[in-house]
Amino acid sequence: MYETWETAKRISEAKRLTTRVVDHLQYVLDIHENNAIVLYSDTLSKQVPTSYAANAFNVFREAMHQIEIVRIYALWDNPVIERESILTVVELIDDQKVLGALADQARGKALKDRAVELRRRPRPSHPRALLRERARAARPLPLSAEDLARFYEEVAAEEFA
Repeated sequence: MYETWETAKRISEAKRLTTRVVDHLQYVLDIHENNAIVLYSDTLSKQVPTSYAANAFNVFREAMHQIEIVRIYALWDNPVIERESILTVVELIDDQKVLGALADQARGKALKDRAVELRRRPRPSHPRALLRERARAARPLPLSAEDLARFYEEVAAEEFA
């Protein structure tokens, strides 16, 4: 469906849609929490007297329940660009180039975050202790060999220059 789109366009559209899907999910959670009061407790129903209002309240309760179900289904709607659904986001990123670009972005962000964290730590006094500390802190990152080499070159340039 999106095979002809450039990688950058697919990523930007997936990010935009992900933001919208998260908004929809928060809305569904809000509805669900309201339904917990309206449908499953007698807190509200005790306040409605037996009359025409009771019938209107019952219709309202059913409508609230149906809206929650419809919104959940909408989150899992077919992957079409006009629809803000989870499957549309999956379709957009379901490509090796797109996944590779997203992984590179995540690695770059993690590397920058780790460098900022390391700069804030108290510095060991001995150069070897510093390199050991930096190496220990960098281990959990899923880095390529080139990224790691570049990282150590930057650290050495900053610390020993």
